[in-house]
Amino acid sequence: MGSSFSSRGGPSCRNNPARVFQSSDQRPSLPEFSFPAIYQDLDTVVALKTKVISVPCLLAFLVLTQCILSPRLCVMKAVVALFVVAALALCLILRAQELTTVWMVDRKTHALKEVPAKTDLPTYSHANFPIEQTTNYQKRPTHGELGCACGYDASLQQHMSVTPTGIFDAKIGQPITLRYDASEICLGQTIANSQNVASPDPKAADNPALNLGTADWEVGDFQSLPREWGEITLPDGYSQSGSYTVTIKIAVLCKDKAGNAGCESGFRGCSTTVRVPIKVL
Repeated sequence: MGSSFSSRGGPSCRNNPARVFQSSDQRPSLPEFSFPAIYQDLDTVVALKTKVISVPCLLAFLVLTQCILSPRLCVMKAVVALFVVAALALCLILRAQELTTVWMVDRKTHALKEVPAKTDLPTYSHANFPIEQTTNYQKRPTHGELGCACGYDASLQQHMSVTPTGIFDAKIGQPITLRYDASEICLGQTIANSQNVASPDPKAADNPALNLGTADWEVGDFQSLPREWGEITLPDGYSQSGSYTVTIKIAVLCKDKAGNAGCESGFRGCSTTVRVPIKVL
């Protein structure tokens, strides 16, 4: 074991060459599919929309000030400012639209496809659920367990935790949020997706091209999950009353130094699935 540790709660493999996965032809067939996908970067969208509003307002204020100080040049400056404001606003709006597309996993083909971001698409965040609150961090704040053992065993009824475990009084159009915690899936060791792309440090920025699992809300396509823990929201809820089941799947590679217990090849495929019943009145 090296002396470098990640805030995931286990030894970091990023700075230890001996832990780097080498054999691209030895990836296991995982019981749960995992596809790279891009999710909506809401913070970036909000920032760009703020610029769209603030830039024209600032220029308008400057023009108004010039009009007060120099009335003769007011009309000319106002015309020039109008063109500048229109051009800047158009550029920023177009840029915002570029960043508000999302990648989804097609329900039928399981293929990736890019779609325009809409308010009814499911969202992901861990802003209110920091790594320090996860089960693995609380049990293993500095050291992961040696080897590639999976943290969950379905045969022993061991699964990731989800709260709430069920919702039976939802209203039509009511936003629904679920918090899932699969942080113990690798018992503190390095996590990568099925393409061997390592998950970034828990306190680093999310990797929008990473997919560690999916959430199936039974409406539309599958939602991509870029982390092994977090909160997912269906912002517009369900449009019809009835019974639904949200299926959350996490499927990853757990990695450690080759030769450690249960880790002869340096990795092991692990997965966990949980289903949450939803009743919409």
